[in-house]
Amino acid sequence: RSSGISPGFDCIDNALPWNQIGVFPQYETLDSVNATRGIIPLPSPESALELYELIKFAWQTRLDYEACNTTESYCSCIGNWRSNQNILKQICNQVLEQVMAREASACLRAQPDITRMWNEAYSHDTCPLPDTMDCLYIDSLIRLLTNETYLDSYIQAALAATSTIDVSICYLFYTDPKAKYILLDLLPYVAARGVKVRVLFELAIIESQCLQMPLDTSSIDREAPLHLPEGSPPYARGAKQFRSATELVREFFNLTSGMNIEARYWFARDKACGYRIKNHGKCHIFDGNRKNGKVIAGGSNVAPRPGSLDTDFVIQGEIAGMYSAYFDSMWTAMTPNDGGLAGSISENEEKKECEDEQLFITCNKGQWESVMEPDTITGHKSKILFLPST
Repeated sequence: RSSGISPGFDCIDNALPWNQIGVFPQYETLDSVNATRGIIPLPSPESALELYELIKFAWQTRLDYEACNTTESYCSCIGNWRSNQNILKQICNQVLEQVMAREASACLRAQPDITRMWNEAYSHDTCPLPDTMDCLYIDSLIRLLTNETYLDSYIQAALAATSTIDVSICYLFYTDPKAKYILLDLLPYVAARGVKVRVLFELAIIESQCLQMPLDTSSIDREAPLHLPEGSPPYARGAKQFRSATELVREFFNLTSGMNIEARYWFARDKACGYRIKNHGKCHIFDGNRKNGKVIAGGSNVAPRPGSLDTDFVIQGEIAGMYSAYFDSMWTAMTPNDGGLAGSISENEEKKECEDEQLFITCNKGQWESVMEPDTITGHKSKILFLPST
């Protein structure tokens, strides 16, 4: 399968323009997803149906296993059912991960000389030498962050920024108060003060969370109040409750329209095998183009979640320039080329609204379908772009 494989399924038609990029010669990007601001690309109905059939099979297999009353236990990645666990959502995660693992295994087995390819990809010419890295860290100040100190450090760095803030996001937790505060309150606040803000979303994660949304039956708990340091913008827009990652992204686009904030999706595939390349980079760069730039990075995404074991750090100095250069490369790779998808989106902008307000509607195979999804909270209508399957 040569089309872009989003977790476990084909989601992009081969006829759409994939572009080669010089800075990542082994990748191709579908930068046209960024041609029109405010579009939220989603998997096609065909792709969703394929995934849900796999979930149904996994669910039935698990029920059959439980009915056997066997003493054998599942592997640790599946574990045991618990009373407070959303079983369907967990099975959805496991199905996605299992299919991705199978695709990765098939891809590696298909390589004629994987050892040579791996060695060439990580040669001295392509990776910084240890001495170079040692000098950068010696000349930089680094401090580990805890769950309790993370938000205060982030706010301090954001309010001190005078030029740019660049944010690379992998996973997006739409119920997390800290993440919502950063995206909907703090970043718009500093942008209004003249700081240029760029946010790079990982599109595969948004697609995955969209597919899991119908299986998420958990209620939205009342949030604990955020304790913000003096001088911080208030927790206002971020206090809004969302039912999905797409709702949070849509709110971000609506709120930042016309502001000094630009957002793009990362959407790339391996040039040789066609599998999707996920951007797992999670970092926040403050004035990275300056010698005293600052970076917050680590295991957390926008912010650490309660009970998470992820470790984060803040580092200041010349090494921030390396983070900034890498972010610039990924950002530039997703710059839409003229004549890409923009024209086809414009032609479809006035297509019929989704009459039954369902998220997935039928679209022609290989065509882009632009529809309007009603926001039941604000009444605002935002465009959604279905990614056609092959």
